Amino acid sequence: FLGAFDSAGVCCATVYALDPLVVLKDTDPPVFRWLGSLVRRRDGIALFAASTTDGGSGIDSDSIRAFVDDTPAIASYDPDTGKINVRTIKPLPYGNHRLRLEAKDRLGNTGHSEIARALLK
Repeated sequence: FLGAFDSAGVCCATVYALDPLVVLKDTDPPVFRWLGSLVRRRDGIALFAASTTDGGSGIDSDSIRAFVDDTPAIASYDPDTGKINVRTIKPLPYGNHRLRLEAKDRLGNTGHSEIARALLK
């Protein structure tokens, strides 16, 4: 199978064997599901978790970005389970905060989710 897609998304190709062929188009962005609540360790670092799925090409740990109140946070991703664990870089004060996750799959589809959570004593 040799071919290419033109600007209209049509595949022009020559098929040299009669094998089953399926062309899949991935237009689905990564989707996030928030897990648990925002918690704080003794040193003030805040932690939260989410899971993500992508309907096609997949994502990797380098494509996920996390933010707490527009400040970057450190995200780790387990591709086997789809779980994302996030921790803040600096101690986080108690109160209401905005948590945001962004990811781009291998085909460039971008997904994001934002949620408000309270960090309680």
